[in-house]
Amino acid sequence: MADQERLRQSEATLRAVGDNLPDSFVYRYRRDPSGNPQYLYISAGVERLTGVTVEQALADPRALYALVLPECLSKLLEAEQAAKRDLTDFAVEIPIRRKDGEVRWMRQRARPETQPDGRLLWNGVQTDITESVADQERLRESEAALRAMGDNLPDSVVFQYTRDPEGNARFLYISASVERLTGVAVEEALADAGALYAQVLPEYLPKLLEAERAAARDLTDFAVEVPIRRKDGEVRWMRLRARPARRSNREILWNGVWTDITESVIDQERLRQSEARLRAVGDNLPNNSIFQYVPDQDGTPRFLYLSAGIEKITGIAVEEALANGDALFSQILPEYRSTLSEARQAATRDLTDFAVEVPFRRADGEVRWMRLHSRPDPQPDGRILWNGVQTDITEEKRLQTAQLEAAQRQSFQLELSDAIKPLRDPFEIIAVVSERLGKQLGCHQVVYAEIDAKQE
Repeated sequence: MADQERLRQSEATLRAVGDNLPDSFVYRYRRDPSGNPQYLYISAGVERLTGVTVEQALADPRALYALVLPECLSKLLEAEQAAKRDLTDFAVEIPIRRKDGEVRWMRQRARPETQPDGRLLWNGVQTDITESVADQERLRESEAALRAMGDNLPDSVVFQYTRDPEGNARFLYISASVERLTGVAVEEALADAGALYAQVLPEYLPKLLEAERAAARDLTDFAVEVPIRRKDGEVRWMRLRARPARRSNREILWNGVWTDITESVIDQERLRQSEARLRAVGDNLPNNSIFQYVPDQDGTPRFLYLSAGIEKITGIAVEEALANGDALFSQILPEYRSTLSEARQAATRDLTDFAVEVPFRRADGEVRWMRLHSRPDPQPDGRILWNGVQTDITEEKRLQTAQLEAAQRQSFQLELSDAIKPLRDPFEIIAVVSERLGKQLGCHQVVYAEIDAKQE
């Protein structure tokens, strides 16, 4: 009696567990000599999962088989036949249509147990995995979208890699565009990460590895630009950027992107060469300095660029002028500063070229004449960027003065010649010459005298 009671209690416990499994039911079934399924036991959860009651399933096992979507029934039967043939666990995932019409995904797992009569008894569990399947589908769609994006990024490769305990790199994922950028196929890169590392020009490989080590040490983003030699021999510049994530096994997982920046590098080199040429020209212009400046919000001039010629014509070093824009403007003679200010205000107001000639007092005290000529370039923030040139025109001014004086002398001589031409009296001629010469020289009295060079 005690054994029977223990057996009853054990069966009751098993039934309670089976009837209350979340999203699952347990069962035991076999097939009769005709091959028809026959449930010997099925837990109460079957009704919760399928809408079929325990009684209905025990009376007609086909009531459950009928719920399997027709296109998936053969998959279920083939899996059962293979497990029966090999006496292995039976496992399959299939959709069913519940009695209320809702389609749910089920996972069936059962283990065969050979009976004395040679038939197989199957002990199994059926679990509703609809949410899991939905999650997997969302994950699959997300991965497909990521793969499609990664495979079609212009001039870029998306990758994920780690290093084994020996330090060898191993790609876990790499997008299809790797072949377009490097000539190395995805399969080749996944099988041997060294196929990509070997493309880095030898003199740049230490730079790449050191950048990765530093990022791994500090768990910071890894970014480096290096040239590679593609499989077809062409050298291309690549920018590698990756972010580290430490895994539970202490390995570092790198998620990153690899971008072909060759055209950008070429453009930068062209710009560098162009700037170098401009600097060389600007630094060697005779008596000139090229400049670019912008007034700050308070109107203070701030030079963004000055060629080396500024020191030759003003005595102020480039560094000093860049640090303090007023150092140059303060050299303008005080009585000419209003001329400069008015010209600049007019050019700012009308957005026209600014041109003015003013004298500067150099750092060594010498006064030199300068021509300032610049063109406005309005900026998005409302300020105006001025690009221009400062020229020492002192010699030009001196030449203009000499030419003016020579012209004035010539004009005086012609006028004087015309005035005395009709005169015959020497004393009258002397009087006219004295009067005209006095006016020309700004003198009140002119004395005429003859000097005998032979007398001591």
